[in-house]
Amino acid sequence: MPQFAVFFADGVGFGIKMVQALDAAHAQDIARAQHPTGRLSAVPAELLHGQDRHQLLAAWLRGEG
Repeated sequence: MPQFAVFFADGVGFGIKMVQALDAAHAQDIARAQHPTGRLSAVPAELLHGQDRHQLLAAWLRGEG
C-alpha cells in the first residue's frame, strides 16, 4: 500500500503524519479521524524525500503549498 504524507493543522496543533492508504483522498480520510476539524492535505511520501519537512510544513501553513 502506498505511503502518503498528510499535512494537518487544527486547534490542537499541526504537523505531518505518515499514513499508508490507497490514494491521497483515503489518506486524508484516515487523518480526519484524529483531526476532525482540521485543515488537511495529502501528498505521496516520496515527494518529501530529500526535502526539509519543517520548511515544507511552514510553507503549507502559510498557504504556499
